Amino acid sequence: MKYFNHVAAFFAVLTINSLNAELILEDFESYVDTSALHADIFSFGSAAQAGKPSLAEGLGENDTKAACFNLTWETGNNANMCFINLSPNTKNLKGYSEINAFLYLEAYPSESPSPNENASAVASNPTIVKLAIEGNDGTIWQTRSVKAERPAIDSVYNLRFRLNTRDMERVEGNGSFEDVVSNIKNIRMRFENSRRSGFRQDAYIDSIKAIQ
Repeated sequence: MKYFNHVAAFFAVLTINSLNAELILEDFESYVDTSALHADIFSFGSAAQAGKPSLAEGLGENDTKAACFNLTWETGNNANMCFINLSPNTKNLKGYSEINAFLYLEAYPSESPSPNENASAVASNPTIVKLAIEGNDGTIWQTRSVKAERPAIDSVYNLRFRLNTRDMERVEGNGSFEDVVSNIKNIRMRFENSRRSGFRQDAYIDSIKAIQ
């Protein structure tokens, strides 16, 4: 893993392989603790009452570090994890076709600190995940609901968000898709679940990258 100053160079590692150009947006390896992580991440939404994500050792892809985002569905139906400290080379994703990320979604009953023993019983109301990108002018383009990812509970999942106007829609502002992806203010992962009241979930997120 490459280590770098996360305050000055958030989202800054660029790697090229022989088949694809990949821009590593975040792998969380540079953070020494949760306090450092909080300098670069904001959270909001009715189901984000537990606050900002915490740093999770050994729970990311290949047993590396991850960000653990607590989804408290008993308090609402959406939670947004917002990356606010972008490096210069990630403020323009024009030419990239998609964003990928590692996700492990773990279910808990709200009344217990232990994992839900029968996760399959609540899987009929899936949590959906969307990508949202805000431009410098305040315009936001977000994954359409029909294109949202629907990860299974208690299993590893590879999120894939296409960066185009067929898969994303403008939900705020007047800016074009091209203008927003060329002048990015922040990048968000939005979790939604309108019917899973009484449960909370922990989302372990890692290896966020843009793919050409």
